[in-house]
Amino acid sequence: MISGPARTIRVFIADKELLNLQGLRALFAHEPDFEVAGTCTDSTLLTRALLDSQPDVALVDARMVSAFADREFAQSALRELKVLVLSDPELASHFDTSIAAACSGHVLRTDSFETLCAAVRALASGEPWNPYSDDAIPPALTLRLSPRERDVAALVAEGLSNREIGQELGLGEQSVKNLVSQILKKHGLRNRTQIALLRMSFGRVRR
Repeated sequence: MISGPARTIRVFIADKELLNLQGLRALFAHEPDFEVAGTCTDSTLLTRALLDSQPDVALVDARMVSAFADREFAQSALRELKVLVLSDPELASHFDTSIAAACSGHVLRTDSFETLCAAVRALASGEPWNPYSDDAIPPALTLRLSPRERDVAALVAEGLSNREIGQELGLGEQSVKNLVSQILKKHGLRNRTQIALLRMSFGRVRR
């Protein structure tokens, strides 16, 4: 039996740096199963551009993901959009929970284009993208975290309260609070919501 043509994946590229955006667009143009549905360099125009282009997957510069916290995005048809965040390793923890909740996966600028394509294909087919296992978490995110702190960080990023985290991990609420404070201090973060994107790198804690 002869199969039909491969499905074309419509990908949207958002990057603050025009040169980066143009480079990615040129690379995707050589992939037969991809179509660049649109591009954007201005985070204030991102939601409208995504609504107009209706892509399967949006590849978004980490510096532009604040657009996903606005009311227009939250109330639009984009709530189910697959969003792949592209970030520098040193910036990977600077997101709040409401933004991270809108994201489906995470790749680093140090990753290869082949890895990026694999991530886009996975999200487009409804599969999760979490390439960083416990044995291969980006060093910039975990260099100074203990295993227990990593567990707590993953659950904070999922939106659990200190009490709920304590119930999951068998810890007292005050112990969880102390661990959260340690995590923030080690990474120089201002509040617990900036831990949110770590969930993309850690995955869920094993029950």
